[in-house]
Amino acid sequence: MTNQIQSQSVLTQKHYWDKFYQDELKLYNELGIRGEEWFDIYIESIIQWIKSIESINSKSLLLDIGCGNGMFLIDLVRAINLEKAVGIDYISSAIELAKKIVNEEQLSSKIELYPIDLLSGHLVSNKINFKNKEIYKDIGIFDVIVDKGTYDVFVMKNETIKYRQSILRYLKSESILIITSCNSTPDELIEEFTSNSKFTVLSNLRHKTFSYSGSQGQVLASVAFKYCE
Repeated sequence: MTNQIQSQSVLTQKHYWDKFYQDELKLYNELGIRGEEWFDIYIESIIQWIKSIESINSKSLLLDIGCGNGMFLIDLVRAINLEKAVGIDYISSAIELAKKIVNEEQLSSKIELYPIDLLSGHLVSNKINFKNKEIYKDIGIFDVIVDKGTYDVFVMKNETIKYRQSILRYLKSESILIITSCNSTPDELIEEFTSNSKFTVLSNLRHKTFSYSGSQGQVLASVAFKYCE
C-alpha cells in the first residue's frame, strides 16, 4: 500500500457500522433525513463513467456490494434505466433504511435488498431472536458488480484475498467488477485483481489529482475489470 493502514481502524468494526446505520435509520424515521452518501461529491462522475462502459445497459443485472442506504444504487438504476438491481450489506439496519428510501422513490419493483454477509453469503440480522444465522441466501449471478467503499474495509483488515474469493460466487464469464476505493491507488487495484487471477482491466476513471512532497496521486481510484472464467 502507498500508506500504511491500521487494521484496527474503527471503520473495520461491525459495531461501528451497526450504530452508524441505527442512528441514520432513527434520523430518517423521525425527520425524513436520508443521511450521507459515501464519496458524494464524486458520485456524478462515477455514475457517468459506469454508464459509458459499452457492455452495461438497461438489461444488465447489477449488484451493489455494501449498498448502505441504497442511494448510490438508486442513482445507478435511474441513470442506466436498469430493469433489475440488487443491493446487499452486512448491516441489517442499513438494508432496513435502504428499503424505506427505495420505497419512497417508488423503485421497489426494480431494486431488491438483502442483509447479507459478503464473506459467507449468509443472511444477517441484529435481532436477538433471529434464527437464520446460518442460512445461505442465493441471490444469483450478475452481469455487473459495483463496490463503492466496501473493498476498503477488506484492505484495512488485510483480507483482500478473502474479498476476491467471496465475490466469485456472484460472477460469471464476462461479468464486470467496478471498484471505487479511497485506500488503494489505481495501480494497486490493478495489481490486486489481475495478478494470478482471471480479471482484466476494462476501464479506469481518472479522478482529481493532488501533489504532496513531490508525489502525485488521485483522491480516489475507480477501476472496472472484466472477469473471464
